[in-house]
Amino acid sequence: MHGLTWLAAGRQSGGNSAHYLITGYLLDAPPAEVSLEEAFEVAPNLVRLFSWGRMVPLDENRPYVVKADGMPGEEILDPYREATEKVVYLVRDPRTVIGSIVRNSRPEPGERQERAKRLIARLGAVSRSPDERGTWEQHVREWTSPRRARAHFPNLKDVCVLRYEDLLADPAGALRRFVEFLGVLGPVDEDRVRRTVAAWTPESVRDAPISERLPGMAAFEEPRRRRPSAPEPVPSLAEIGTDVEAAYQRRLREDEEFAALVRRFGYET
Repeated sequence: MHGLTWLAAGRQSGGNSAHYLITGYLLDAPPAEVSLEEAFEVAPNLVRLFSWGRMVPLDENRPYVVKADGMPGEEILDPYREATEKVVYLVRDPRTVIGSIVRNSRPEPGERQERAKRLIARLGAVSRSPDERGTWEQHVREWTSPRRARAHFPNLKDVCVLRYEDLLADPAGALRRFVEFLGVLGPVDEDRVRRTVAAWTPESVRDAPISERLPGMAAFEEPRRRRPSAPEPVPSLAEIGTDVEAAYQRRLREDEEFAALVRRFGYET
């Protein structure tokens, strides 16, 4: 029986993109033909699974991959610690994470700089509840260090880190690496990789059955705003404000551990 593999990522760091791609590859079908139940069987989102009143099975029906958003020490993962064997982590340049959060939150023009500087002061917090779910630094450090991760998952065999920037530039290459690391369906099928990348686009996923909400929840939620097909680009910190970029550089100088993580993943420039 295969062990569990966690797909972890911080806020705005590409976790959903990687999750959809691996789901598509495992099922070898386009989003319109994949039911939510089928997706749950191979690669569920842990929080979404819980929302449907279910847990990750640990018998022979266990999924290949489970998406998680929080820190590895959170109580929600306690039932699965012994069964965990691998971690795939999506990391993204913290400057772009901050720019993406600022863009998506649509603050008033005069608030953009202050919001960005608050995020920098928290080392680019990656969740809506930073006190509970960690900053960019904490999230990346705890998930990507095999030694630290094994403190949470005693049977962990390996950790694979994928950069979100590489996923965007070469989704087929990133998916290939993910599948090779997962190692559950034999050698990588290149035709299957190409089919998956072509079919599992954000637009096709948005209207697919796997994006279905909980039954009855639509009555209590505001209608979803459809995102434009070509969203505005993520602003750089310098574009948000010259003092914002200066605040980020100051953070790099003052926090060596944060700076070391930034250099480790190639985000120093």
